[in-house]
Amino acid sequence: MTDRLVTASALGRAAYEGYLIACDGRSLVSGEPLPTWDDQDDAIQAAWERAAVAAVRAYRNHRWLSENRW
Repeated sequence: MTDRLVTASALGRAAYEGYLIACDGRSLVSGEPLPTWDDQDDAIQAAWERAAVAAVRAYRNHRWLSENRW
């Protein structure tokens, strides 16, 4: 098995698409339909990428998991 580099863009897209599924493709604030990843504003894509990378870092460091058990 070979290691593959996962990009911030791929992580951000996966997180956003998971959010779309969780909220049935509609904004939880306004109820309006949300755009697909490809139609999303670049600044919003960048924010999702940063958030996804932060989540992966927290997971790898086990900080978040030990502080916030479900």
